[in-house]
Amino acid sequence: MKKLLLVLLFSGCAPFAFDVASVELTPGSSVTVPIIAPVQGAAPEWIVEPVASETGLIATVGKTPPNPRNVRGVLIVSASLVAPPGRTRVAVKTDEGSISLEVVVKPLPSIALDREQRVRETIASDATEFTSAKWFVWIVQGAVMQRLANVDTQVAGLTDVRAVGLANGEAYAVTNGGTLFKWTENTAPERVLEGIADVHAGPFSVLALEKTGTVIDVLTAQQVPDLQDVVAIRSSGFVQQIINGGGQYRATSRFFLKQDGAVEQRSSVEYLSQQLPNTSEQKVIARSATDVTGAGFVLATDGRAYLQSSFLHDLRARKIASPPRTSSQSNATTFSSANACYVLFDDGALWLTTISKTSGENQQGAPTSREGLTQVPVRAPGDVKIDGFHLLGAQVLISTAEGFFLSDASLRFQPVSFPGLEP
Repeated sequence: MKKLLLVLLFSGCAPFAFDVASVELTPGSSVTVPIIAPVQGAAPEWIVEPVASETGLIATVGKTPPNPRNVRGVLIVSASLVAPPGRTRVAVKTDEGSISLEVVVKPLPSIALDREQRVRETIASDATEFTSAKWFVWIVQGAVMQRLANVDTQVAGLTDVRAVGLANGEAYAVTNGGTLFKWTENTAPERVLEGIADVHAGPFSVLALEKTGTVIDVLTAQQVPDLQDVVAIRSSGFVQQIINGGGQYRATSRFFLKQDGAVEQRSSVEYLSQQLPNTSEQKVIARSATDVTGAGFVLATDGRAYLQSSFLHDLRARKIASPPRTSSQSNATTFSSANACYVLFDDGALWLTTISKTSGENQQGAPTSREGLTQVPVRAPGDVKIDGFHLLGAQVLISTAEGFFLSDASLRFQPVSFPGLEP
């Protein structure tokens, strides 16, 4: 009783109260706080006062059914992955009065990621979200093998390789010495850059991470401006037909994981066949992260995978990766897109989460929006433990104690051999 009276004093003597005076959160976490209302009858209509967007907090309130503790509602407060440290009062009101709760956002522990020790891509292909792979490249004890027309050959002149990439008919390899090589199906590898630590090759963006932590746009041979201390690079994009008036635009997102765990997103929209101004956006989407995918999913220091302020699974993940983003436009006003993320856990379970969104207009011209989420397990043949996985376009390559298996678009797996490829 003393605890309840104390909270009532803080809440302005309203006929209801939170069961605590304050809560603590860290970015990416959430908390549920009961509302006690020791009165009879239906639960009040709770309303949350708007919370300033710069706090990074999202607050929602809901009713609860009758119960012995007289809990008549709950307040759920979530802190985004970029919520700054600070104190915020979150208020809930009804016609009978209002109460407020102090929410304290505590900073995440500082981290320092090692650029040189990060895991590199050891296999790549020319698969896309629409086509299966016809060209593979993979690392075997520092050498590079490639498969063309189902024939395996060693790529001449490449040794001590640490990472590979493949996109748009061009393959890339980075050596431990820092040399970036490029070649095609019909040409031998040629030196492109020096002082490189990693490469990321996608259909709309090829990025080279320099050992100094800066980034080179390989397609333009220009350094990405105002960017440093990067330890990982990812990108995604799509080309969309503009139905109303014709033409196309290209949307690209690049994600840069910094040494301190901050994730910076740089997005752009380029109109390819209309005289419309291109647009761009730059923002930080997470702090104290340990990885990011090309679709913007983040692996936080607590081991959980997030998209914005929502986590995908309440378990620690070992690895996350995203296939190419998909999009479609069914008419002049209706646009649909889907982002997906594979999450591998320590127990060998692999799950696929897909988040879809459709926006448009109704018959009266008012904007509409619909979101959906699906989560399905990815099962290896025999339902055995999955030791690791690679994404090759929209295809998934998994490794188990039985060997390697490559999926089709429906996640049906067939055995495949990549001699010398480490799991």
